Amino acid sequence: MTKLVYTVKRFAKKHPFITIIILAVAVTLSLPYVKAAFDYISSPNSIYANKVYIDGNEFYLINYRNSTDPTYDELLEFIRNDNAGFLQAPVETAIELHNSAEAAGIKTGVAEIKMYNQEYPYIVNVFNTQDRGLIYIQSESAIIMDIDSIVTFSKNKECISEYLFSPYPECPGSIRNHGIVKDCTIHW
Repeated sequence: MTKLVYTVKRFAKKHPFITIIILAVAVTLSLPYVKAAFDYISSPNSIYANKVYIDGNEFYLINYRNSTDPTYDELLEFIRNDNAGFLQAPVETAIELHNSAEAAGIKTGVAEIKMYNQEYPYIVNVFNTQDRGLIYIQSESAIIMDIDSIVTFSKNKECISEYLFSPYPECPGSIRNHGIVKDCTIHW
């Protein structure tokens, strides 16, 4: 490699005009590839991975540039039809729901809600709806049914989750208190 660099430098000193022409041709020939790469990166349909750390572990959120904030009704329709989280841990379920929503064109994030009385954060998805603002969703799937919950909280207040689509709204556990919120971090 050193010999090649030396040879190129020697040629450039002896033939500066030819060197400029060769560089100009090389740049000209590479422009379509540079433009194609730029078009891909700036395309509204392009995707990118966002590396995040949730509860000290590394995850990748797959985001789509063309995803948009849904209305509340669009969000509920998506959640009702999504199957994320079948027998998975909460973090993996939130990541899966995030990536699924983004692929469907719905902008979403993952929220870490830290409680005063818990060692580990409560992990949920967050959607910035057009008509109701930030909506937090916990998605779980059990063997017999989906258990999707809407989560409401504010700092230093209780974090409450309530089933969205429970066939038995009066069943125990349809409303759960997760503790007092210490802090919340959102990963978009």
